[in-house]
Amino acid sequence: MTFKSKLLAICAVFITSTGTVKAEESDKKFDLTLGITGGVMPEYSGSNGTEAIVFPLVIGKYQINDKHSMRFNPYDGLAYAYQQSDSVSYGINVDYRNGRDSSDDPTLAGMTDIDATLEVGPWIKVKNGNLTYMANIGADAMNEYNGFTAELGVKYDIPINDEWKADVGASVLYGNDNYAMAYYGVDAAHATGSRALYEPGSGFN
Repeated sequence: MTFKSKLLAICAVFITSTGTVKAEESDKKFDLTLGITGGVMPEYSGSNGTEAIVFPLVIGKYQINDKHSMRFNPYDGLAYAYQQSDSVSYGINVDYRNGRDSSDDPTLAGMTDIDATLEVGPWIKVKNGNLTYMANIGADAMNEYNGFTAELGVKYDIPINDEWKADVGASVLYGNDNYAMAYYGVDAAHATGSRALYEPGSGFN
């Protein structure tokens, strides 16, 4: 059993201190990383306001064999991964998307609540030196917004020593018409004198 400490910076905002526990059984290996992370996030999808958050960090990986593994982390959710080569991996991802209540903000009063949902779809990562390029598609599996999102990102690893590193990255999210309308739009039934009708189309945010 070994323990490691790491520093993880995501989008130049998140800073994480972690410990890693590894257990091996025959040709199978389980890798668990525990820690705490925090950052600045929108109060809800579609909000102009932000809030500081701190939450436990749990990263798990179960190595089925040399090519196949199951992975979990709070940023990407639960994923099946196929390691095609040292630089290319891809698979299927199940991720959690927060909902939104009309009580979250006075500007949402009277709006329809959006429950939390699961997004399911393919993903791919390509590593080139210290750079990792990422892409994924997530379809609403619980019909809360009846749409899909696609995300493109890049991450740069900054090694500090054998036990510490920093990761800095950025990403852009595309949402289709239904996603944009559910989280950012105001339909005729919910428009008021202080909340104008707004029907956004698909796009990036």
